[in-house]
Amino acid sequence: MANLSRETVRRITDLLQSWGVEPQDEHFFLGRDIRLAVEQALDEGAQLACGGEVITPVPGGTYMRPAVLTGVQPQMQMAQQEVFGPVLAVTPFD
Repeated sequence: MANLSRETVRRITDLLQSWGVEPQDEHFFLGRDIRLAVEQALDEGAQLACGGEVITPVPGGTYMRPAVLTGVQPQMQMAQQEVFGPVLAVTPFD
């Protein structure tokens, strides 16, 4: 990953890690499919820069800290399908 990309990811992860997550915050609600998409990206070789932890489920939903995935390649599912959840996929390029 180029220096610019590394610095950008560092700034984003620093910002996300400073956020508090309240289980009632609708921005962090997710379906099971989003967590599975993150797990599949990791299985395919992406790296988790921050987040992705599932917060204790509460009645009516499941919540996840925003995830930043690096090393996402064009052939990976994460790069080919839309993910409607708190996930940022970073794809390196020259």
